[in-house]
Amino acid sequence: MQIFDVSDPAEPVRIAAVEIGAARVVVYDNYAYVSSGEWGGFRVFDVSDPENPSEITIYNSPNDARDCFVVDNLLY
Repeated sequence: MQIFDVSDPAEPVRIAAVEIGAARVVVYDNYAYVSSGEWGGFRVFDVSDPENPSEITIYNSPNDARDCFVVDNLLY
């Protein structure tokens, strides 16, 4: 997962990177929900300080997790 400052869209600047496999990243409030793809499950990161994302939790599921989205505080 990478976080970029795009205040100047012509010159994005990477401000943080977390070495994990990520099939999809969805940001809701101050949290990034990262579906893990082939190994199943997802991770949650606090991104309130974008230069220092911190992992909150890992949830392992028995199936692949290639996509995700958040609606009304529910992760699908």
